[in-house]
Amino acid sequence: MGIFVSTVDSNAVGRQLSSLLSYNLETLEHIYEVRILLEKASAFWAAERCTEEDYQRIRSLLEEARSVDPVDYADRFVDLNRNFHLCIAEASQNPVVAMMTENILNLLETTSDETHTIPGRALRSIDEHEKVLTAIVERRPDEAKKTMEEHLSSVLTTLRNNKDSEQS
Repeated sequence: MGIFVSTVDSNAVGRQLSSLLSYNLETLEHIYEVRILLEKASAFWAAERCTEEDYQRIRSLLEEARSVDPVDYADRFVDLNRNFHLCIAEASQNPVVAMMTENILNLLETTSDETHTIPGRALRSIDEHEKVLTAIVERRPDEAKKTMEEHLSSVLTTLRNNKDSEQS
């Protein structure tokens, strides 16, 4: 009797989660509730455990994102955004967090594509990413957690407002 842990198959988890993909606003909010919970912890742990190599990789992604036009190079911008979040998850030094973050980002792939085409959203995300990274590098876990929550809540608010304007 007891709990047994084995290697997690991220593809199997992704297939199970894909049943949620009826992208109405309520489903999107449910996914974001989990994402915010997970990525707050990820940022907190990254601030405690981030290596210099992790920092350099995240910084490089952020610098490239600043140089990419999110409209003309939307696919590249979305990849950079995704990789920013994945690198923070990896910097938490917890492979389960990294795997779960990747699965949630996979669920949100379509939404992420449309989010960055909303006027002003891409630049706002870059500024918010900068605040998250600063807190991580300065080893301020509580601030990293707070800034990540603010960032993802801001993205969700943008998505809500965009869905509302589409329905009007």
